[in-house]
Amino acid sequence: LLPLHVFEPRYRAMLETVLHTGGTFGVLLCRTFDPATLEGEPFEVGTTVEIEEFDRMDDGSYSVLALGHRRFRLESVLRDGETPYLRGRVRWLEDEDGLQADDPLAEQAKLMFYAAVRLSRKILKKPFEEPGFPKDAAKLSFYIAQNLVGSLVLKQELLAGTGTRARLERERDILAAAVKPLAAQA
Repeated sequence: LLPLHVFEPRYRAMLETVLHTGGTFGVLLCRTFDPATLEGEPFEVGTTVEIEEFDRMDDGSYSVLALGHRRFRLESVLRDGETPYLRGRVRWLEDEDGLQADDPLAEQAKLMFYAAVRLSRKILKKPFEEPGFPKDAAKLSFYIAQNLVGSLVLKQELLAGTGTRARLERERDILAAAVKPLAAQA
């Protein structure tokens, strides 16, 4: 899930269009951003999202909870003046390796994620809730990436990768490195 605060007039217009049509929209992380102009240079890989929940605030902005669906690579930005918001031409991305859900690597990544969450909750003295893991290996890799605590650039790198195996290996290794100090604290 992706929480968004939509406050710029151009993106409020986009959101209202999406809400009226029931469609999706694309989200890209900005590589650079100028707060004075509200302009930025996006990374090339993003995801389409569907709105799960939204609230319109008194000031006209929106609080949105969106769910990512399909990755894409931005091929070009369309600046045709038809809309106040940016649009682009994209190419859909699929993982190349077709890793199966019962692959040992998927199980290892799940176990490391489970351990990291369980230990974190114990340290924070918070109740532990069993994570609901996706059965599909690619979806599992994106679930773990989304829930990793870390930089947005790391999450962007995981999103941009085209192999489930490589993504799960990296996540497993990141989590394994995190579990050791967590276990020492717990």
